[in-house]
Amino acid sequence: MLSSQPASISPFDCALASYNHAIESDPQDEAAWHARGEHYESRSELDRAISDYSRVLAINPDRLDARLDRAFCFASLNQHQAAIADYDWALKLDPRRAHSWFLRGAAHESAGSIVQAIADFRKAAEIDPTHDLAQVRLGSIYLEQGDHELALAKFDDALRISPLLAAAWSGRGDVFREQKRYEEALKEYTRAINCEPDYAVAYDNRGIVHDELKQHDKALADYNRGIELDPVSFATYNNRGYCYRLQEDFARAIPDYDKSLELNPDCGVTYYNRGLAWYHLSDYDRALADYTCALEKGLPANKQAALHCSLGHVWFMKDEHAKAISCYSKAIALDAANSDYYKNRAEVHEYDDNDKLAAADYTRAIALDPANADLYMSRCAVQFRRRRFLASLADFWRGVKLILAE
Repeated sequence: MLSSQPASISPFDCALASYNHAIESDPQDEAAWHARGEHYESRSELDRAISDYSRVLAINPDRLDARLDRAFCFASLNQHQAAIADYDWALKLDPRRAHSWFLRGAAHESAGSIVQAIADFRKAAEIDPTHDLAQVRLGSIYLEQGDHELALAKFDDALRISPLLAAAWSGRGDVFREQKRYEEALKEYTRAINCEPDYAVAYDNRGIVHDELKQHDKALADYNRGIELDPVSFATYNNRGYCYRLQEDFARAIPDYDKSLELNPDCGVTYYNRGLAWYHLSDYDRALADYTCALEKGLPANKQAALHCSLGHVWFMKDEHAKAISCYSKAIALDAANSDYYKNRAEVHEYDDNDKLAAADYTRAIALDPANADLYMSRCAVQFRRRRFLASLADFWRGVKLILAE
């Protein structure tokens, strides 16, 4: 017969049993509630941790460590207003605690309250002049606001405090990338990686720069390493998918976009990118579905016109010309300086034998891009059909001169 063996009990279960026993013995034992909350937090069971920290605070509302621990859990669950409320209370208890100001600033930033975030990060740096991460967060906010000079100054402040701080070197790289100073950006991201070889963000951002320089093999290597280090980074999967798309490897791009959306189903940019891949694979129904999701989820302002243009392409391929024209018109309303949008709408008008409107749109496109030979040749054909022979001939010769000058 087999002898029975006692089941092994993990240290976590053993500790949990101890805390449970203490709580059962004395439901007012705030230390036991807090210790169990910390145990749950260490296991990423944040809802249970919050429940236990709340029991602590019901017993002792001014217990600072429980306030801060619960705030951190709320922030981790993206419950930013609840986190801010706890940080408010914690700061009343200890207004000289610099890191509390920093954490409240991070919660304000995540909640979109940028003015309050800046004030809190500045306060953290004022109380603790060695708080390097406060300088980094300020630099990132100023970069987001387009103030590159001030952003660089803050990243430099952080590096004066901590010369090996990878986040600060990476932040400098972000500034140079925004300025299209790609070689300088590469150097800064590489410095970040040298300081912290497991800093996934720097690999992701360096990959983006490699893509801008059309160094796609190097970009893929960086994205792959970034994913190894942080397998739940939806941004890195999206960026690797974009790298595949740049190489017209659409079939490999789509699984990366799928994974990115699995990790972050609310990212409009990824829906848009996957829609572009489906479009190039001639799957117009799936492209349309993804573009529609992108529209619902929202895109940055600088991508909205392109999204409407892409919708126009799909409707045109589905022979829905009125819808295509409507989408191109929305793209023009959002970005009237893009000649391609007028050209696209002109082509639909041309296809519908509406040469008068087509000529008008080609004329607008030429005004924006007067060195584009294709636009003159397209308007040449339209003017010829309209029996505007002199105008057609002038466009023809203008187009020829531009072609010969290339």
